[in-house]
Amino acid sequence: MSEWKNVVEEANANKIDKWAPVLAHLTIHITYHTGQILYIRKLQGMWNPKDGVEG
Repeated sequence: MSEWKNVVEEANANKIDKWAPVLAHLTIHITYHTGQILYIRKLQGMWNPKDGVEG
């Protein structure tokens, strides 16, 4: 992710436009898995609302 971040920061607008579908997919994919991790942590009782989002 850090490498992608650096590449995107250094890219010009034409490259960003060309990569837009891939970047959108990558963002959705990572967000989905982050949600899975949070859900599992909450189910296991490993989520402290004081340290993160309540819910």
